[in-house]
Amino acid sequence: MRAMHRSRTALPSMRRPLVLLVLALGTLAFGAGPALADPPDRFEPAAVAVTLQAGQSTTVNKTLHLTGLPARADIIVAIDTTSSMTNALANAKADAVQICTDVQAAIPGARFAAVEFQDYPFSPYGAAPDDPYELQTPGYTSDCATFSAGVAAMALGDGDDFPESNNRVHFEAYSDPALLATRDPLATRFLVMLADDRPHSVVNFGACGNTGSLSDPGRNGVNESGGGDDLDTPEVIAGLNADDHTLLYISYIGGPTALACHEDLAGATGGDAVPDEEAEDIAAFIIDQAEEVPYTVDLQVSPGCAIGFSFSPAPPYGPFTGPSHPTFVETITAPTLVGSYRCTVTAVMTPGGPTTAVQTVNVTVTPGPPA
Repeated sequence: MRAMHRSRTALPSMRRPLVLLVLALGTLAFGAGPALADPPDRFEPAAVAVTLQAGQSTTVNKTLHLTGLPARADIIVAIDTTSSMTNALANAKADAVQICTDVQAAIPGARFAAVEFQDYPFSPYGAAPDDPYELQTPGYTSDCATFSAGVAAMALGDGDDFPESNNRVHFEAYSDPALLATRDPLATRFLVMLADDRPHSVVNFGACGNTGSLSDPGRNGVNESGGGDDLDTPEVIAGLNADDHTLLYISYIGGPTALACHEDLAGATGGDAVPDEEAEDIAAFIIDQAEEVPYTVDLQVSPGCAIGFSFSPAPPYGPFTGPSHPTFVETITAPTLVGSYRCTVTAVMTPGGPTTAVQTVNVTVTPGPPA
C-alpha cells in the first residue's frame, strides 16, 4: 500500500514510483471494492432497467470505481530561465512541451499555462532585461500547440544573485488577472516550478531560510525590506493554500539548499519536490501528484428527472486520496404516471467536476393496483 496523503504542514518524502498509481486505497467504512482494472471512473452496474408499478420502489446495490485522478485540472508550468539554467533549459523546455499530451491522456480536462521567470532587472537581483514573471500563454489553454509555443518563446536571461523571483510566481498563480479570468472553477489546481534555487524573502521558511534585506520586491519592483507590496515566503505559500493550489517542484542543480528548500515549499501545500534526474518526465510527476490530492464525490441526478432517487449512505463520500471504490444502496422510485422514463446519475468530484462515471436508469411504469 502507498502512504496516505501528507498533511499540508508535513514535509514531503521522495517521489514514489509511478506504478503506485494502480494501487487502490479503498478505505471507506461502508464498503470498498476490488482494485481498479479499467482507468475510467465508472459505476457498477453502469445501467439499470426496471419495470415498476406507479409509485413503487426497488433497490440496487452499487459500486462506484474511482481512479483518484481529477476530471479537470488547471496547471501552471513555470520555468526558471536565468543564466544558471543554461545547461538544463533545453531539457526543461522539451519536458514541459511533452506534458500537455501526456497529462491530458490521464486527465482529459487538463489545461495549461506557460510562465517563465528570472529576477528583477536591477542589481543585486539581476540585470536588464530580466523579467520576474511573464505569462507566455493567454491564460489557461487546452491547446497543446498554444502551450508549446509559449514554452518555445522562453529565452535565457541573467539573474545576478543565487535566489530568484520564485515568490513572484507563487503570488501571480492566484493573482494574475489573465489566469483568474480563464480558470475553471471546478478544476484541481497545480503550480509546477522548474527551478534551480530558492526565493527571495526576508522571512525564514524551513530550509529556504531568508535572504537578509533582499525581499522579493513584488509588482512595484521596489525592495522595501518586507514592507509595501514585497512578497515573503510564508505569505505566498498561505496564498497558494487559500486558493487550493498544490505546489510541485522539479529541482535542478543550484545553490546548496535548493532541493531542501523546494521540498519545504511544496510540502507546505501538500505537494512534492524531486531532483530533475528523478522526474523521468514532468507528466508522470504531475499525474502522480494529482492522485494525492484529497477529494470528495457527490452523486448528481440529471435535471428534470421524474424518477425518484435516494442513496444509502447519503453522499458526498470521502475524503479520499487515490483510487477508491465506495459501495452504496440506490433506491429507485417510479413516477405515478404510466410511461417510460430515463435519467442519469453522474459522479462529481470536488475538486475536479463531473467524472466519466455516469449511470443510466430506465424505468417502465405500469398501472398500480386498483384503489
